[in-house]
Amino acid sequence: MAVWSPVSETLFYRQNGDVWQWTQTAGAQRYLPGVNWYYPTFSADGSRLAYAVPRADGLHDIYLIDMAHGGSPQLLKGARNLPVFLNSTQLWYWSEGNGVCGPGVSHPLIYDFADGTETGSIVDQVIAVWPATSSIF
Repeated sequence: MAVWSPVSETLFYRQNGDVWQWTQTAGAQRYLPGVNWYYPTFSADGSRLAYAVPRADGLHDIYLIDMAHGGSPQLLKGARNLPVFLNSTQLWYWSEGNGVCGPGVSHPLIYDFADGTETGSIVDQVIAVWPATSSIF
């Protein structure tokens, strides 16, 4: 569960229950202690970093970091998983209303940062986008 920053030579990765960042000049440094992230994804312009975190009930929450302004992680949406930035202003993810295998409740959504809306998506799965700033595999 590693991802390169699209605007700097920084690698972010999960190791032993923490998220670390690595640069050639500074080496490895703990970035998010105690965060066991999945599916990290950067916006194309590098201004946002989103990722999923498993919950005790088996569902996931999506967190967002404002990388442009040095923000701390903020809960974006609960019961969501598999985030992938489509571009700098739209984040695709999968709802988990009654769990991933819930009866007809889980479906793909797109969150628009421009107006804070969440709408349904006709795209069932996003593996990667170009420019390649994230991938769920």
